[in-house]
Amino acid sequence: MSYPKPSPERPVGVPPHFDVVSVRGYTDRGGEERAAYTRIGAAWSREKGGMVVRLSALPMNETIYLFERKEEAEA
Repeated sequence: MSYPKPSPERPVGVPPHFDVVSVRGYTDRGGEERAAYTRIGAAWSREKGGMVVRLSALPMNETIYLFERKEEAEA
């Protein structure tokens, strides 16, 4: 079976709309529950609906989160 070659969804230079993040819980030295956020990719909204997600790493757990990117001036 042959699959069609995907067309590029976003031209080079268009910043992503979302950060793709994996979150893991841990207990710090003081016994307090904390969360560690690791950015593992980026996502873009498609004009036709849906999203394009590109991962640069695989999550260690089964859940990933999408956080809307903030403007550089706000960060």
